[in-house]
Amino acid sequence: MGRVLVVCAIGLTAFAGTAAAQFDPPATYYQGITGTGSTLQSALRTRVSSPYTQRGYDSVRFDMGVTEATDANPSLILLAYTGTTVSGTWDSGVTWNREHGWPQSRGTSSEPARSDLHHLRAATPSANSSRGNSNFGIGGSFWDPNSLGGRDRGRMARAAFYVETRYTGLTLVNGNPGTSNTLGDRATLIDWHFQEPPDLWERKKNHTIYTSYQFNRNPFIDRPEWVWAIYGTATAGPPANPTPRITNNSKLWVGPATPEPADGASTQTIALGDVVTSTTIPTQVVTLRKSGSNPTTFNITGSSGVTVSAGSPAASVIGPFNAFTGGSQTRQLLIGVQTPVSVGNFTSTVTIDNTDVTEPPYTTPTATTGTGNADGNDVISITGRAVTRANSSLSNSLTFRTQTINFGTIAQNAASPVTTWRVWNRSTTPTTTASMDATGITATGATSAFSTGFSPQSVIVAGTSRAFDATVNTSVAPGTYSATYTILCADAAGTLGGGSLPSLTLTLNVTISPPVVVQCSPADIANTDGETTLVGGGPDGTIDNGDFTAFFTGFFADASDPVRVQADIANTDGETVREGAGPDGTIDNGDFTAFFNYFFVGCPLP
Repeated sequence: MGRVLVVCAIGLTAFAGTAAAQFDPPATYYQGITGTGSTLQSALRTRVSSPYTQRGYDSVRFDMGVTEATDANPSLILLAYTGTTVSGTWDSGVTWNREHGWPQSRGTSSEPARSDLHHLRAATPSANSSRGNSNFGIGGSFWDPNSLGGRDRGRMARAAFYVETRYTGLTLVNGNPGTSNTLGDRATLIDWHFQEPPDLWERKKNHTIYTSYQFNRNPFIDRPEWVWAIYGTATAGPPANPTPRITNNSKLWVGPATPEPADGASTQTIALGDVVTSTTIPTQVVTLRKSGSNPTTFNITGSSGVTVSAGSPAASVIGPFNAFTGGSQTRQLLIGVQTPVSVGNFTSTVTIDNTDVTEPPYTTPTATTGTGNADGNDVISITGRAVTRANSSLSNSLTFRTQTINFGTIAQNAASPVTTWRVWNRSTTPTTTASMDATGITATGATSAFSTGFSPQSVIVAGTSRAFDATVNTSVAPGTYSATYTILCADAAGTLGGGSLPSLTLTLNVTISPPVVVQCSPADIANTDGETTLVGGGPDGTIDNGDFTAFFTGFFADASDPVRVQADIANTDGETVREGAGPDGTIDNGDFTAFFNYFFVGCPLP
């Protein structure tokens, strides 16, 4: 019997198993019952025949007001074939009467079969009359239990299996028999059993009959896999023991359609990644696959908080009452995982067990089976990490979301200083905090004067940062500049429940002063216009007529004229700052000699 582990919700034929655990048989009721075919059927006949309390045919009129009661309202009963509900009070058969799943004329006219509640159903007189004693089937003179709008194919099939098993001398046959003590069509009833597995209403009726009236159960409701174990297809065994035996070639697995797992075992993991606590996890979809011409039943169990649903509208299918009909098929499994409320890693699972109890068909001595009761386990896991949201910050010690970098005063065209700043995903619990993305940047102000060095960043792990170098564009005109940048942050892409985080604000300030020109020679005292520092000019890194004019203007100026100082470049020996001396406060031949010596050398100096 294969098993599928899933964290999820599933879409298949089935009923809400977890809600109906109260209707399960006692653990010992079927204890010791094994085998297949007539061996199994004989053991079940013994089991359901004792203990057994026979109800009178008059009594069941009132018993059925309880056994046929709807799930929602115990005063109403569910009618066979039409699926409608009416009052359960007996009114002498005006509103409803007693329909025999196995007609009285076909062998159930005597007690205890006549009043056996397991195959009695309430039906309108007209529906009862329409069915008459027809065999079950589709078309022609057969009777389809769903033809009037109800959902009774599977229920009538299991009632028929019960009657044949409980009462010797009654036989299910293929076709449309007209003789007494037989009922058809067996092949159709087998199909219907797998098409419409036991639901909550049917299980409740079975349990009510067991606990309050007859004290026996219908084993084909409790253990749907026993239908195939008794009525399934027999195939020849291996040469050493070729006696035909009931086998099953169904295989269940999850994942890709090909290749089929040889032993039936398969695995599939759905990794959700980071999930913010209290976030509703979207339904996950997994494909359950089935191969083989034989039908099968399977059980679905889930770990805490898992839901497994199917159909339209979706209904829970957790429990052992799921089935595939014959042939290759797929089902979409709708996987629902409980919303995480606390941080940490989580794994949710659901087990799907191929509950068929018959062996695989014999093929060759070396063939790998992997079908029927040898179908391997199939495991689906849904994993994730429940986290708190990321925390955008410009600091790691405290959560700061604003920062100002003052570059001070920088001369025009000077080398730019570099200041490193960081975008942090600040956290004191990094193992349970979501990662962060820095997705973009916007700016206002004098952006031409700066570069932030920023580029978008992905997956900044909690407790870490990304560094950027801020610089100044010193080629801008002298002046004071300021720009403000907004860094956009969000929980890392793919974080369930994540989204935008508080933005970060970075402000850059600088003052650009006029350029500082380095004097290339003691003779470099003015710009090309002959303007020295006295009038806002000064050395310009070249030796030209401006320097010549400025020197002689100062050299021949009156002693009281302030411009005279611009010719003072050396001491009386003609030694300038280059020789370790320099201006001495007097204008003399030393200055004249020094100027001409350097003027004719030019710049740069050797």
